[in-house]
Amino acid sequence: KQKMDERLANTLINESLDRLRFTKSLKLSEENAKYIAENVYDVLRELIEAKLALEGFKSYSHEATILFLKKFPDFKESEVRFLDNLRKTRHGIKYYGKNVGAEEVKRVLDFMDSVLPKLKALATKRKT
Repeated sequence: KQKMDERLANTLINESLDRLRFTKSLKLSEENAKYIAENVYDVLRELIEAKLALEGFKSYSHEATILFLKKFPDFKESEVRFLDNLRKTRHGIKYYGKNVGAEEVKRVLDFMDSVLPKLKALATKRKT
């Protein structure tokens, strides 16, 4: 728990949207699929972290950041689970040399498109 940090929240939202524009500008291929998956994960995580900052929290764990979504009824258990699996995929890419194919990343991009409006709305909504 910490003081609400609106400046940090705004910075995280802007970073997320910049990363989103960059990611959307890429043409998906087998060669860049893992980088797109990592970027999608970061886009979504940064929006959740923006909400954490607005609520007066700071997470020191990616897992805790994602599980924070369970607090909000707009997010289905299946969405939280998909995002947590994406966290694990990203972790495998980053730390264990795992790869991900373009077909799997297409599903990741579809997921991002489906949850992005809810995450943007959540990230900009002040604590009530």
